[in-house]
Amino acid sequence: FFFITLLAGTTLSISSSSWFGAWLGLELNLLSFIPLITTKLCPYLAEAAIKYFLIQALASTVLIMSASTFLYAQSVSHVMILLSLLLKLGAAPFHFWFPQVTEGLSWPQAFILLTIQKLAPMFLISYLTFSGNLMSIIMISALLSSLVGALGGLNVMKLRKLMAFSSINHMSWMLVGIYMGDIYWLTYFTFYSLVSGSVIMLLFTTHSSTVSNL
Repeated sequence: FFFITLLAGTTLSISSSSWFGAWLGLELNLLSFIPLITTKLCPYLAEAAIKYFLIQALASTVLIMSASTFLYAQSVSHVMILLSLLLKLGAAPFHFWFPQVTEGLSWPQAFILLTIQKLAPMFLISYLTFSGNLMSIIMISALLSSLVGALGGLNVMKLRKLMAFSSINHMSWMLVGIYMGDIYWLTYFTFYSLVSGSVIMLLFTTHSSTVSNL
């Protein structure tokens, strides 16, 4: 049931014609994902759920406040909306929560976080009217994401954390794809999801959690 409402929230965000509708969809998505990751009484899952909820709630608050000032200060509003969506995605420099949350999840839950949960914010970023300021922020975030993803994954022994840093690295290419056109980032996202899904399925079936298990 919660997985269906999660997909419904994503669909509502993507298809909405207003920022309020998009925000509503993101909230439905968030409130559906939390029960999905708290299915077991496990301290790691509980910690991951709390961290995820707090970060997403903060980003949602910034998003709705920015959208409400859209008519008065459009350029500032656009920048704040973009920053809140980058925080939701876990793109650098707002990546600090992403590896920690991913590490506390099971493999199927991690797959949802690494793929489906990125869809709505990515679409919303692509809907923004790109000015010079927004393009600069996106390119800086893309550059930082590629560096963080590449360097952060060094000497990491836990596979979930490694997948999280890999996802941050892929985020950089998707952000560049948004600048080039929707078809580019959507194609990249599709292949990224298929490859990530295959790797996660393999790791899930072999019960691997650290590099030494491989």
